[in-house]
Amino acid sequence: MKYPSEKTNGSTGGGSGSKPTPSKILLVDDRKENLVALAAVLEPLGQDLVLASSGAEALRRVLVDDFAVILLDVQMPDMDGFEAATLIRQREKSRYIPIIFVTAINTEDRYAFRGYQSGAVDYLPKPIDSDVLRSKVTVFVELHQQAQQIRRQQEELHVAQLRQAEQAQRDAEREREQKHLADLEEREAQLRQFKATLDATLDAVFLFDPKSLRFFYVNQGASSLVGYSPLELLNMTPVELDADGGIAELQRVLAPLLAGGVGTAERAQTYETRVRHKSGRVIPVEVMTQYIAPGGGGARFVSIVRDITERKKAEGELAVLYQREKRIAEALQQSIVFAPPEDLFPGLTIATLYQAAWDEASVGGDYLDVFALEKNKVALVVGDVSGKGLTAAARTAEVKYALRAFLRETPDPALALGRLNTLLCETKRFNGDSFESDGGGSHFICVSVAVIDPKTGEALVAVAGAEQPLIVRSATGAAEPVIGGGAPVGIDGDMTHENMSYTLEKGDVLMLLTDGITEARRGKEFFGYEGFVGAATGAIPGGTIHAIGKSVLETAKKFAGGKLQDDACLLLAARN
Repeated sequence: MKYPSEKTNGSTGGGSGSKPTPSKILLVDDRKENLVALAAVLEPLGQDLVLASSGAEALRRVLVDDFAVILLDVQMPDMDGFEAATLIRQREKSRYIPIIFVTAINTEDRYAFRGYQSGAVDYLPKPIDSDVLRSKVTVFVELHQQAQQIRRQQEELHVAQLRQAEQAQRDAEREREQKHLADLEEREAQLRQFKATLDATLDAVFLFDPKSLRFFYVNQGASSLVGYSPLELLNMTPVELDADGGIAELQRVLAPLLAGGVGTAERAQTYETRVRHKSGRVIPVEVMTQYIAPGGGGARFVSIVRDITERKKAEGELAVLYQREKRIAEALQQSIVFAPPEDLFPGLTIATLYQAAWDEASVGGDYLDVFALEKNKVALVVGDVSGKGLTAAARTAEVKYALRAFLRETPDPALALGRLNTLLCETKRFNGDSFESDGGGSHFICVSVAVIDPKTGEALVAVAGAEQPLIVRSATGAAEPVIGGGAPVGIDGDMTHENMSYTLEKGDVLMLLTDGITEARRGKEFFGYEGFVGAATGAIPGGTIHAIGKSVLETAKKFAGGKLQDDACLLLAARN
């Protein structure tokens, strides 16, 4: 059933200013009054609210519709929320739909972590803060609508390419104009021929006297730009059109041109200012001014003025879009560095540490994950997706849940990495090109995976392009790097990986890390893997596992002068 007051918006989001099509949001609760209450809270978002009164009905819904997010009650008869979430995650079509658990019971950390293990991105206890719920749901709705935005961006890219071609043509015309202006020194007769060319150009052209600054020639483009007729402009000066700097700013621009003498492209002054239209409207412009020294035709200044209103508008829209993507990516990244309780797994003590880089850095793709497997085994994962920003953060979430699924089917690190590699490479081939990161090039993932049996201490470790995990032995204090590994996943579909087998004695500590630690630098010097090993072994004696990890990160930051150049993840597991 659907919420009765729902209204459908038929817009497809085709233009940059049009409203995107509402996304579908699935609300699941066995109590009708709870569904109505949730729908009332989310109705102001203007999205398509779909209601389901059981886990089974929710499963049927996800087979038919595409949802931006699912709000799922935990306590339901026949099939509870954990079971429903697990089944949703097992289906290819619905595997990556974000799930938020909403419940009035089972709010302890253990139950919350169970929710995250079953695939949830958040766990909200009742009573629910309406503003918080709407804010969280809005994040996932915006993510869901990125497909529409990407299509718009592709169209805008095509338009930008056309504009670039037009710009190249105009630049070529400008070069021809400058050549004609230089010839004015020798033959005044050429000026009349050149005026005909200036009248036909799209840019505004002003010629004015160096002493009085009065215009003695303007083309039709100049008249169109500022709204005055050519006759009116011949009684004016650049100062009267300038909306910002006035005479002082104009003299600052003209002074070096007068000092330079002969007019050449290298001696031109290009700057941005604003002119005032006859109607009072202010127009941002780019001005290229050149001085033609005395000769056969006399001295003159030539200004070619271009309206840059559209360019300024595009720059502002790009800035807003960047901030929006950064906010969404930060919210998404918070869900992929979730830390489990240290004592969640009997026989192991877990510590997870995430350190963001300095404030100027973009949101990155570092993540860590810890979850239970069959036969009481535990999986530990630390990864780093190439790139920055929203694309990298979204890709990280996909990788995290795909790798979880593969390890739960076959708790073998090397096989799971192989399947992940195949998935990523086939996805790229299916799309016909590579996933573009913020810095250009294809996305790839550096990742370390360990599967531990806490009872026996047996550990299988596989590494794909990541820093070598480290084992510190409690009996001797010796550091034992995990030797071996393969290339990052997502590059070569034929790449294979292998497992390294180790036995953890009681008290031994296994550490998995990303390169944000080893690449901490001071000038041209890197902290390096040796620095990491030294920091780890120095922190082990007498320290708790969390204190050890914190000491390692603080040592790396101190080496780098208090700021890391990249995000850093560190995951520690001690057998007890």
